[in-house]
Amino acid sequence: MNRIFKHKSSSRGFTLIELMITLSIAAILFSMAAPAYRDFTMNNLLASRMNHFNSVLQYARSQAIKDKLPITLCASADELATCNGTDWQSGWVLFSTDAGASTTTVLKVGSDFSDSNDSTLTATFGLNIVFDTEGTLTGGTGRGSFVMCDNRGASYAKAIILNSVGRTQKAYDSNEDGTVEDHDGNAVTCT
Repeated sequence: MNRIFKHKSSSRGFTLIELMITLSIAAILFSMAAPAYRDFTMNNLLASRMNHFNSVLQYARSQAIKDKLPITLCASADELATCNGTDWQSGWVLFSTDAGASTTTVLKVGSDFSDSNDSTLTATFGLNIVFDTEGTLTGGTGRGSFVMCDNRGASYAKAIILNSVGRTQKAYDSNEDGTVEDHDGNAVTCT
C-alpha cells in the first residue's frame, strides 16, 4: 500500500499592520534611548579628557622630581615653550627649564578643544603652574582647580583639584547639589 501524505505548506510572513506596529515600537524605543546615549558619550568624552589632563599633571610632578628641574605647565596655543596667559582653551604646553645650561625642553603639548560638544578648559590658577625639584608648586601658584565643561553646563562639568604640594584629586559634589566643587568648596561654573 502506497500512502500519499499531503503536507499543507504555508509560509506566512508579516502583515503590513504587524510591520507598522513593530516599526512604531522600535522608533519609540530609539527616541527614548538616543538622548541617554548622547549623554553617555559626552560624559565619557569629558571624563577621558580630564583623566588625560590629570595624567599630564602627575607626569609633570614626577618629571620635576626625577630630572631635578623645574617643570612648567601653562596655557599655550603655539606648541612651543611660550605661555599665553590664561587661555587654556587654545591648548597647553609642558616644558622643563635648565637655568644652568640655558635650555628649555618641551615635554608635552595639548591642542585646543574645538569639537562638536564645545568643550572648555579653565583654571583658577595664575599664568603658569611650576613644579619645583621636589614636586611642589612654586611661584605663588598655591592650589587651584581645572574645570572642563561642555555645552550642557556646570551640572555636567568635571574638575581636578591641584593642591600646593602638587597632588591632584578628582572634584566631587560633596553637598549633592548636582555640581562638583572646586578647591575652595564652591560649585564650579562654566563660561
